Amino acid sequence: MTLIVDSSFLVALYNVEDAFHRQALRFGDQNTELWVVPDVVLPETCYLSGATSATLECKDFSSISRV
Repeated sequence: MTLIVDSSFLVALYNVEDAFHRQALRFGDQNTELWVVPDVVLPETCYLSGATSATLECKDFSSISRV
């Protein structure tokens, strides 16, 4: 199955201070299918992570493969 990932999940996955961080990690560990991140989700994730003081930087996404 292919999973579509949204910005709230990515922020929770990356930000250890997010209330849903552990749940996001668990979900990520349990779901090894292909994850699709729509183009509009990347800039939104960068914006939200800055707004929530996460350490995520947009350049971290440069290594993501495009399908």
